[in-house]
Amino acid sequence: MSNKILVIDDNNEVRDMLHDLLRLKGYDVETAETGTIGLEKLQSASPDLVICDIAMPEKDGFQVLEEIRATPNHSDVPFIFLTASMIRSDEEKIIKTSASGYLMKPYESRKLFSMLEILLKKDDK
Repeated sequence: MSNKILVIDDNNEVRDMLHDLLRLKGYDVETAETGTIGLEKLQSASPDLVICDIAMPEKDGFQVLEEIRATPNHSDVPFIFLTASMIRSDEEKIIKTSASGYLMKPYESRKLFSMLEILLKKDDK
């Protein structure tokens, strides 16, 4: 059975590209265009890992992570932030969260897959 990944990003191009890239690598992928929709899909999809943009309308990535960590069945799911602009305050905020890591847009697919492999292996144990 392949690992399920939930991608939450309000940018259609980024979301679709990640979806296609992950599917090509054999992952089962769900997508959401807002944090609110992502949190709804979290319940039905039960992903093994979440990749989430930081800057989104309605709920930003930090709010999404906070709500996931407060959800008993999903509180320990690996979580990767995806961000287009990294300012020092964001980096400090990410470090203080329970996120598993972050990637800068545009990201290198090699780095993404390396992170996924490490995080999903940890989750298997």
